Amino acid sequence: MNLSPSKASESHVVVWVAWFLAPWMAVETGALFLGVSLFHIPVHRLIGPYVALAVAPAVAGPLFYRINRRRADPPKRRARSMAIAATMFSVLFIAALCYSAVDLGLASANLAIATGIVMLLFCMTLGYFVAYRAALAKATLSARQ
Repeated sequence: MNLSPSKASESHVVVWVAWFLAPWMAVETGALFLGVSLFHIPVHRLIGPYVALAVAPAVAGPLFYRINRRRADPPKRRARSMAIAATMFSVLFIAALCYSAVDLGLASANLAIATGIVMLLFCMTLGYFVAYRAALAKATLSARQ
């Protein structure tokens, strides 16, 4: 399959990778190098947490992009969809942080699970409603214009 540059720039995957995943991975790579240089952690121990933290935007990013592209949907439906995607992103990110803490030896498995449950309960409830209200405000503002 041969894509011309104009076709490739219109592809949703190319746009998502260029504008969402690439900056995330750049920031994450910077954190990886800081971990290696400041804390003298071997690179092979950071690969697992690096991949785990890359899963959250890789899964939720296309949802954010697709929801943002559906301008014809009613504002409440778009806000609900955006809040669900934001909640899913936070759940995946918290799970990756808990895994990373256990993998790097910064926390025990019991502490990571307990902290993860508390963070999930807090983020799932508060995060959903904050994302819903923000997306609803943005959707109604763009619908008025």
